[in-house]
Amino acid sequence: MRMGLYFMILTVAAGGALWFRNIISTLAFIAWIALEIPASWLVGTIAWYVIHMASSGFIHVLTSAGGTPPEYGFSEQQAMVMQGRIDDAIQSYRRYIDDHPGEIEGRIRLGLLLADGRRDEAGAEESLLEARILGPGPQQESIISNALIDLHTAAGRPEALRAELARFVQRYPGSTAAAHASERLRTLEPQAGAGQPQTE
Repeated sequence: MRMGLYFMILTVAAGGALWFRNIISTLAFIAWIALEIPASWLVGTIAWYVIHMASSGFIHVLTSAGGTPPEYGFSEQQAMVMQGRIDDAIQSYRRYIDDHPGEIEGRIRLGLLLADGRRDEAGAEESLLEARILGPGPQQESIISNALIDLHTAAGRPEALRAELARFVQRYPGSTAAAHASERLRTLEPQAGAGQPQTE
C-alpha cells in the first residue's frame, strides 16, 4: 500500500512539473491526475506485492536450505500412532532421540506414548525426566509436570506424587493450576499422629 502511495505522489509531482513549465495545459494536467492516480496506485500496489512475495520466497530459501533448519514435526510418528502402530512409533522416536541426544520434544512425546499407549510407567517416567534435565521451555515443562503427576497417581506412588505436586506449586506460584495442586497436596499430607502407637 505504501508503494502505491509513493507512486501516486511521484505521478502527481511529475504532472505538476510539466504543467508548471507550460508543457501541458491545465485541462491536460487535470486529466493527467484523473487518469494517473488510480493507475499509479494499482501499479504501486502490484509492485509492492511482487517485491514482498519475492523477498519472502528468498528468506524461505535461506532458512530451508541454509542456516536454520525447519523444526522436526514428528508427523511420521504421529501417523504410525494413528494407524495403531504403537511399537513402530516408539522405536522411531527412540531412533530419532539416539540421533539427536539433546532432543527435548521427542523425549516428551515418547514418554506420553509409553504412558498412554503401552502403560509403561517406568519407561515414560525415564523419558520425561530426561527431557526435564535438558532444560525444556515453559510449555514443555508444564506438560512434563502434569504427565508425571498422572503417572505417580496411576502407579499409586504417594511420595513421588507429593514431591511432584510440591515442585509444581513452587514453580507456578499464584496460578490457578498451582492452587489446585496445593489443594491436592494437602489432601495427601499424612495425618498427624498416624501410625503412632497410642499411650495410655
